[in-house]
Amino acid sequence: MKLMAQRMTCNRAISVGLIFLWMWCLLCSTERYIETVPVEHVIESSIFDRPDPAPDINAMLSSYRQVGDIHVMTFHGNFDELIDFHHDQTMKYFASQDTLNTAPIHCSLFACQDKANHVFLGRNFDNRETDLLVGLFIPDSGYVSFGLIPMIEFRFDEKNPFDPASEAHRQLLLHSAAVTVDGMNEKGLAVTVASVKRQHVEPDTTKPYRYLLHLKRNILDHATDVQSAIELASRFNVFDNGLHVIAHHILLADASGKSVVLEWHDGRMQVLENSGDWQIATNTAIYHRSDQELRKKCDRYSTILRGLTSRPDTVSWKNCMDLLEGAKQINQVYHFDSGSMRVSTEWSAVFDLTERSVAVCTKHRYDKVYQFGLPSLADHHDGR
Repeated sequence: MKLMAQRMTCNRAISVGLIFLWMWCLLCSTERYIETVPVEHVIESSIFDRPDPAPDINAMLSSYRQVGDIHVMTFHGNFDELIDFHHDQTMKYFASQDTLNTAPIHCSLFACQDKANHVFLGRNFDNRETDLLVGLFIPDSGYVSFGLIPMIEFRFDEKNPFDPASEAHRQLLLHSAAVTVDGMNEKGLAVTVASVKRQHVEPDTTKPYRYLLHLKRNILDHATDVQSAIELASRFNVFDNGLHVIAHHILLADASGKSVVLEWHDGRMQVLENSGDWQIATNTAIYHRSDQELRKKCDRYSTILRGLTSRPDTVSWKNCMDLLEGAKQINQVYHFDSGSMRVSTEWSAVFDLTERSVAVCTKHRYDKVYQFGLPSLADHHDGR
């Protein structure tokens, strides 16, 4: 009996080993990154020497184009004024409504630094089906940035698809600065978010309110690093689904390798710093939780953690994209008070904070990669 038990144990071990070997071979046999598509934004030199301080609407609209699965457009102007306008509209909304009906962002985020001090931020945007707009944002006063925007922010979806030939549809895109979900600016500072359980926030009567998406635009336009982004966020009563409610946490990372997660607990903002050369955030709050607890609560957290703790000394965007592919979601159903929602990874993006570039794969397909690099504006306007 003892010998039989030993043989059964051995057979089970061999079977498990073969399963892992099969899975590894399957992963390695998948053709990834076989096509890379460099994408450049259209930049009209006229936007720098406008006789009127108002933005050149025609230049922005004419910069639109579609490259493969991605919509691309260049924006310029006084984004602070645009945010002020949207802030007023948001506050008017909450004067008559308690909550804002928004779709949760079920995502996987991480920041990491390799032994050569190369810094990356990776994110999976997991949501209901949507197209992606990659915007280049050139503020009249502030830092140039990339911004990633889901087209569902403009109510474009399968039932109401975006029509590039429609002037009215393209006009809606002019508000992209106010609904940026992910972004990185020319200083190498990146910001992104993921949904978590709703938290009540105690307002500070000495501070103004700031909607979460609007805060991200403020950070991209005016912060140079993680510390200045924290200081900027600290000036506001930040909210999203309600004036005194936060249902997301924020991951910030900069080119120095510094990263933090901003979460709201005990009525106020908590700054959770990275203790090593990586940091992860999914849809579980990390405040007062160990890595062991987080691994048990979220398999995506566990998957990314395994990859980060065994990564090579020198990391590339491909290594980071591999981790995002391993944590992707396809047709995952989540249930909310408002009903159920089917979620898939709509895009995977790797921000290279050292090189100031972005690699993007869409619709959980990893054979085709769109690559963007922040342009040198000196090539377009010598006096800027």
